[in-house]
Amino acid sequence: MDCTRLEFHAASPNPLADRRARSLCALAADDSEGPTAQIPDESVGDSPEKRLPRYPVWTECVRPLSSCLLRSPIEPSMETSPSIRRRTYEVLEVGRPGDTLSLLIDGLIMTIVAGNVLAVILESVDAIATPYADLFTGFERASLAAYTAEFVLRIWAAAEAPDVEGGSTRRRLRYLCSPLAIFDFLVIAPFFLSAFIAIDLRFVRILRLLRIVKLTRYSTALLHIAEVYRLQRSGLMTAFLLMGIAVVLSASLLHMVESSAQPEHFGSIPQAMWWAIITLTTVGYGDVTPVTSLGKLVASGISIVGIAMVALPTSLFASGFAHVMTRNEQLLEDEALDVVADGEITDDEVVAFEELAERLYIEPEIAQEIIEAAHRKQEVADLGGCPHCGKSIYG
Repeated sequence: MDCTRLEFHAASPNPLADRRARSLCALAADDSEGPTAQIPDESVGDSPEKRLPRYPVWTECVRPLSSCLLRSPIEPSMETSPSIRRRTYEVLEVGRPGDTLSLLIDGLIMTIVAGNVLAVILESVDAIATPYADLFTGFERASLAAYTAEFVLRIWAAAEAPDVEGGSTRRRLRYLCSPLAIFDFLVIAPFFLSAFIAIDLRFVRILRLLRIVKLTRYSTALLHIAEVYRLQRSGLMTAFLLMGIAVVLSASLLHMVESSAQPEHFGSIPQAMWWAIITLTTVGYGDVTPVTSLGKLVASGISIVGIAMVALPTSLFASGFAHVMTRNEQLLEDEALDVVADGEITDDEVVAFEELAERLYIEPEIAQEIIEAAHRKQEVADLGGCPHCGKSIYG
C-alpha cells in the first residue's frame, strides 16, 4: 500500500490533517486485522452500506443543516447578549441568519438609503420637486433623525466591538476613525451646520447622495473588492502609473503633430490630455479627433496601446478576486473538517464556524455547501477511504 500521499499530509503544518493522516496510515499498516476490523465500534451491522458511524448531533443537523449549523449564535436564548449595549451592537451590525430584529433593522436602513437617493434624483426635476416639496422635506427630516439616532447608537455600542483591544474609549475612537463612521458623520453634519451658517444647497444635495455609501456595510462583494485592492495594491499602482505615463506621452505626441492643424484642441499638452485619456481608456467620444495623416497614424498606435492599459488593472482585479475567494473557502473548509472530525457538532463549534464564515465574508449558502462536503469526506475517511480521492487506502 502506497501511503506517500498520506505521509505528505502527516508532515503538513495542519494539525487536523496531521492527526487524520497518521490514523489512516496506522489503519493501512495493520494487515492482520483487515480493513473491516478497523471500523469504529459505533458502526452498525456488517454490510458495507451499514458501516457508517452514527453521528447523533449531525443527524439532527441534517434536516436541514442550516437549522442547526448555520443558525445565529444569538438565538434562541440571548446568552451572548448580556447587556442592552451588547445587543444594540449586534442589531446594528450586519444581521446574522436567524436574528430577525437585526435583519429587520438592516432592511429598514437600506430602504431609507434607497429612498433618499431616489428623493435626490426626483428633486432635480422641477415638475416633481415643486408640487411635492412638503413631502420631500418631511422625508428628509425623518431620514435625518434616523441617521442621527443610528450614528449615536453606533458610537455608544462600539464599546462592545470584539475585534478591538482596549477599553470602551479606545474602541469608540477606533470606530470614529473608520471610513464608514466618517461617511456617516458627513451625511448628517451639514444639515445641523446649515442652521447656523449658509450652505449651498447643491453641496448639501451631493452629500445626501453620499448616503449610498452606507450600503457598502451590507455588501459582501464590496468587502471582497477592498481585500483584493489590499492584496494587489502594488500591481494596481504600477498599472495606474503606466497609464499616467501613457497619457502624458500620448498627449505630447498629438500636441506635436496636431497643434498647427487644431490649435483649439491640441494647442497645449493639457488640452491634448483630454483626447489621450478618452482614447487610452477606449471610451472614444469622438468630439476631438486628429485630422492630419501623421496624427491619424499616431492615434492608431495609441488606441492599440489603450487596450492593454485597460486590460492590465482589470486582470489584476479578476485574479485577485478569485484568489481571495479560493483562499477564504479553503480556510473555512479546514475549519469544517475540524468540526466534523469527531462526529459531533457542539454549540461552541457552531458559533466558531459561523463567526469564521462571517469574518471571511462567505455567504451562508456557500458555508452550508462546505460543511456538507466536509461531512461527506469524513464519512469516507471513517470507512477506510482516502478523504481526498475516496479510494480505499488498503490497495
